[in-house]
Amino acid sequence: MFVFQGSLPHRTFKDGVPDAWLFGFSDTGYMDGDLFHSWFTKLFVPNCGRERPVMLVIDNHDSHITLPVVEAAIENDIVLVGLPGHTTHFLQPLDVKV
Repeated sequence: MFVFQGSLPHRTFKDGVPDAWLFGFSDTGYMDGDLFHSWFTKLFVPNCGRERPVMLVIDNHDSHITLPVVEAAIENDIVLVGLPGHTTHFLQPLDVKV
């Protein structure tokens, strides 16, 4: 997912880009709750396979913990695991096998 600041670029910016890519925008150019929900429902859920439950490790940013995201996770049997604030650089979840 690409997030732009203010608005999406010219209408031809998607020329030659795969349909599976998702684009959004926010006032700041950073992720917000609506953009994360869009990413979660349009990209993550369809691409995480059929086997359930699925675990998604998130960093507890405010944009990741919204009611629509939690409801979508429950509906799709996805377990959201939030890391404690300001600890992802210590825990390094991608460097460890589960």
